[in-house]
Amino acid sequence: MALGETACATSGSPVFAVVGQAVPPAEPACGLLFHSFSEGGSAEPPESFQFFMEEKKRRLAEMMPLLKKMEAGGRQEQKSARVFESLKGFRSAFNDVYVTMKPGEEYYFFQVDTEQLKKKRIKMFFQNWHLRRSGKGIKVKGLAVREAREAMKGIYDLPHTKVRFVDE
Repeated sequence: MALGETACATSGSPVFAVVGQAVPPAEPACGLLFHSFSEGGSAEPPESFQFFMEEKKRRLAEMMPLLKKMEAGGRQEQKSARVFESLKGFRSAFNDVYVTMKPGEEYYFFQVDTEQLKKKRIKMFFQNWHLRRSGKGIKVKGLAVREAREAMKGIYDLPHTKVRFVDE
């Protein structure tokens, strides 16, 4: 509870500033801190928080030369992930593949659920997508169930397309 009292007593502290932004104006920030401490937990002494912050500063100081070197070296390749939802998101994801990949590059896929392939919108999407992809020269390799071969007739036979069929 020492941290909660400190946060209430010193409104200029970083703890109060952060918590104060997350709490609706009708509720005092220190009430939130006291509430979380009263649910069976216990507050750490302020010294442990201070030790934690000093340790983080020390580690950052150790990393700073490397970070400066990386910054001076120019743009670094970054890995990231994006989440797409719904058919609109699905289109966005495939458009991203189309825009970022160059002719001759290759990607891999697992077939969409066979029940989904029976839907007209999904089937049309994949027909249009694979025609565009193949026309640009983007290669694809994938796994699909034999049952889907008839549903995707004409797609799996396009140039730059290799599909292995497996039993379900």
